[in-house]
Amino acid sequence: MFYLQKKRSLHQHIQAHGVILHLETELIEIKGDDSGFASAVITSKGDLLECTFVGITTGVVPNIEFLTNSSIDTDRGIMVDKYLCTSHPKVFAVGDCAQLRNPPPHRKPIESVWYTGRMMGETLAQTLCGNKTAYQPGHWFNSSKFFDIENTNLWQH
Repeated sequence: MFYLQKKRSLHQHIQAHGVILHLETELIEIKGDDSGFASAVITSKGDLLECTFVGITTGVVPNIEFLTNSSIDTDRGIMVDKYLCTSHPKVFAVGDCAQLRNPPPHRKPIESVWYTGRMMGETLAQTLCGNKTAYQPGHWFNSSKFFDIENTNLWQH
C-alpha cells in the first residue's frame, strides 16, 4: 500500500497519472459522438474539452430551498438540536439535509455520508417511539482509493 507524502497533494498525484483535473468550474454540457459515447464537454468557463470519458465529483449540497418561506430555521442545512428536532417542535430532520446546531467536538455540522444518516434515523426512531434519545454520532469509517493511494478516515465521537 502506498501512502501519499504530506508535501504532495492528492491533486498532484492524480495528475502524475495523466489525469487532467478541471477545478472550480461547472459542467454545462456533455457532447456525444454518433455512437452515443462522450466526445467532449463544455464548462461554465466556456472551455470545450475533448474527451472519451467524463468523471464528475460534485459533493453533496442539502436541498432546502422548499423551506425558504417557512418557520423552519435553515443555514446550509435544516438546523436541528441534539434530538434532531428543528425550530418547529413537531418537525425533525435527519441525513444529508440536517445541520447540527451544536456538533460534537471535531465533527462537522453536516455529515453527508450514509453512516450518519442511518444513525440519525435510528436515533430519531427511538424518540418517536417515546424514548427521547440524543444523537450520538459514534464511529464511522470512510475509505477512498485513487490509483495507488488508499485514503481512510476513522471518525470518532
